[in-house]
Amino acid sequence: MKLIIMTPSKKVLEQEIDFLVVRNEDGETGILDKHIPTILTIGEGYIRFDSNSKSKFACVEEGIVEFKDHVATIMAIEAVLGDTLEEARANYESYHKARLAQMKKDTVDYSKLERELRENISKSKAGQV
Repeated sequence: MKLIIMTPSKKVLEQEIDFLVVRNEDGETGILDKHIPTILTIGEGYIRFDSNSKSKFACVEEGIVEFKDHVATIMAIEAVLGDTLEEARANYESYHKARLAQMKKDTVDYSKLERELRENISKSKAGQV
């Protein structure tokens, strides 16, 4: 079976696997190659996928898992890979912290800009006759 993991910004993974385990708020669900078509949601959880008797993990934020026709497709807000669950979680936390720092950097402080605008209008005596 094939596993495809996608986020809005990129395709994280596409590879052949033996089976998939999805961990979400409802518990764990195992999916083998001949599983019935299935759709699952993941608020915040992880997946484990095995290929050639080797397990890998992906931490997933806000995702949907669809399995049909021997293809498992995971579409998520974010997905981060790791060779172990701990590594995947550490990679996710690191990515999440970097994303928050970037958002803080990109966030505009409108109250500060408004104060500066008022000061500049006052200094220029604009609107006075």
